[in-house]
Amino acid sequence: MTQKLAGTKLDSWLIAIMLMAALPSIFVILTWDLDGVLSPGAYALRYFSIPITLGQILVVFLALRKNFSIFDILPNLHLALKTLLSIWFVFASVTVLFVADNKFLSAFATLQYALHGVFLAALIYLAKRSDLNHRDSLLEIFSLGAVAYIALLALFIIFIPDKESFPWVLRLPSGTNVRQIGYFSAILAIAPISLLLFGKTKSAMWCVIVSMIVMFISWTGSRGALVGLFIAPLIASLTIWRALPLRRAALLMISFVVGMGASLPLPAPAPDFGLVRMASSLSQEDLGSGRNYVWKTTITEIAKSPWIGHGSGTFRPTMKSLYGYGFNQPHQFMLQYVYDWGLLGGGAACLLLLMLFVTSLSRARKFNDASAFAGVSVLCIIAAIGSIDGALYYPMSIVLAATVVAFGFVNIGMSPETDQRGTS
Repeated sequence: MTQKLAGTKLDSWLIAIMLMAALPSIFVILTWDLDGVLSPGAYALRYFSIPITLGQILVVFLALRKNFSIFDILPNLHLALKTLLSIWFVFASVTVLFVADNKFLSAFATLQYALHGVFLAALIYLAKRSDLNHRDSLLEIFSLGAVAYIALLALFIIFIPDKESFPWVLRLPSGTNVRQIGYFSAILAIAPISLLLFGKTKSAMWCVIVSMIVMFISWTGSRGALVGLFIAPLIASLTIWRALPLRRAALLMISFVVGMGASLPLPAPAPDFGLVRMASSLSQEDLGSGRNYVWKTTITEIAKSPWIGHGSGTFRPTMKSLYGYGFNQPHQFMLQYVYDWGLLGGGAACLLLLMLFVTSLSRARKFNDASAFAGVSVLCIIAAIGSIDGALYYPMSIVLAATVVAFGFVNIGMSPETDQRGTS
């Protein structure tokens, strides 16, 4: 990787990826809190994901310096895409203005979603105009960012002064609970997994990194993250119509087994942690850990305002007052979007995600490398986890996934004319 980037000028795509690789670690440092007690300011920083939002804005600024303009891009979009974006914008605006109880909170949440879209467009804009001559070099940098993130969390865990009374499930840095941190790690793991399967070199290093991340996810007890991380490469390979290389696939399986096995001797700080927790939960009567009730009550509330929705950011206070639970989202992204923006606005948001997947899939079939595979895999894993949790609600998981998706849009090796014709 060093040789590939040696002597390369710091173009905006490289700067953006270096920033995104460092952003999870920056979030950990800024939310570092060893005593487990959050001040109001620290809570706001963490709950609203302010460092993540600032990172997105910086990337958009980098693109603006390269003549990026969302107003220039919109007229050139496919009619179906423009229609879906318009539907989402109308219903998202209507809910904020006329439905949402807390208009400021709802407006902030809605603007964050809009920023996610602009951020992805800016990343793709930079990726297509990069001067770098190797598609996978920056994917390696992003993978090393995953290592730094896990390492910092490990240091935090080691240095907690009062481990007996620390609120483990709710108070690790960068997330509002340990499950959230688990799927952040799973999304980050897609980059080294893709490099292990389809990278040119360093398979031993990627094996170690994948094992380390799997070990951490297993320690957190995040079932959805671990299962999603296992099935995402399989789904991606099937949709791309590319068989996984047998030797590399075997190394990936060994890395999974080693990572899960290495988590077993690690001390579980609370009953909610570890592989033992995952195994024991399978024997419980309620496999969904209360999700069935949350989904049922969410559908009940959707039925009260099916066309307009209730507004982003209103789920927690509404459901707390009506049903007594304080979840930030319904643990299912399609229900979340329809609750927020109604059947039309939420349906448009879901179709936009589907169109992104189809576009990424089309791009991936033109290239035979790790970056193409990563772009499809990360959409598979965020959709899989988002079907049972909040991966498509929290800014950090969305931003990490969007960054990996953008790797599949690097045009190195193709002229713009060739790219437009859709041939390699």
